[in-house]
Amino acid sequence: MRLLVISTFAALLAGPAAAQVFAVDQRVPLKVVGDTDEFVTLAQIPADGGAPTRPFDSWVWTFTRVPQLSGAARFNASAVLTRFDCRAGTRQRLRYEFYLGEVAVNDAAAQEAAAVPAAGSPEAAALRTVCDPGFNPTSAVHPNGARGLRRSVEAFWSETATEASGWAMDRTAPLKPTAETGEALGFVEVAPDGRAPTAPFEAWTWTFTKQMRPGPDGAWNGVATLTRFDCAAGTRRPLRMQFYEGETLIHQMDAPSEAGSAPAAGSMDDFALKTACDPAFQRDMPVDSRGARAVRTSVAGYFATLR
Repeated sequence: MRLLVISTFAALLAGPAAAQVFAVDQRVPLKVVGDTDEFVTLAQIPADGGAPTRPFDSWVWTFTRVPQLSGAARFNASAVLTRFDCRAGTRQRLRYEFYLGEVAVNDAAAQEAAAVPAAGSPEAAALRTVCDPGFNPTSAVHPNGARGLRRSVEAFWSETATEASGWAMDRTAPLKPTAETGEALGFVEVAPDGRAPTAPFEAWTWTFTKQMRPGPDGAWNGVATLTRFDCAAGTRRPLRMQFYEGETLIHQMDAPSEAGSAPAAGSMDDFALKTACDPAFQRDMPVDSRGARAVRTSVAGYFATLR
């Protein structure tokens, strides 16, 4: 499911209005409209669970796994106050609010006419969710509004993470330290059985940094690179990169297309290749089997002792 499209971000993100009750503070029932490994959308439904008999104003929430950026505003949730007219089959957007976590970063009123949402669109699904209590009867209903809901959404993403979803922070593969520079710590995924790979394979490497580093979508202090290692050839080829602020994914991209190559001797990439390919390399380095989240927490604690 696509994010509910807000096509005029630049014009709408004009700055918070004063003296208003924000959507995040309203204790209203929210029903899941749809979810993917990138977005979760929910719509406010009538408190009695019935079908509205007159136009109904509903906050439609979209939580995004990766923060979005428009101008100077960075957000990972949006709430759109929408008037649904069930008899006419229309929706009219009235107000937008944008959040980073539970903090409102921007909001704006909308000036739009009522319209029939496109068939198969997220807004069409939201209309049916509000107007038809029998639509998707097994969808979860959160009775107390959006505050605290992001934690549940993130738990859902963590539980449904798969190899295909490709979220490095959710992986539980063993990680072994590769190198330390004083400003950064490197890790690489290693085989759970501790054996040397016999064929080319893919694994995530991590670099956690002591200080925040600037990036196109915000500062980061952790980067994971999906890498194809060929131990026999002594080469590595980066495939995909994900940048994190703490445990929050802020940017991902395909690595530049290039052939596998031998890393520079003594570099962090060189140590990653040797660690991934040779279990005897740096034999005394401990292998952490708790997964990337736990390792990141430990690294953050270690860096804190160096300040």
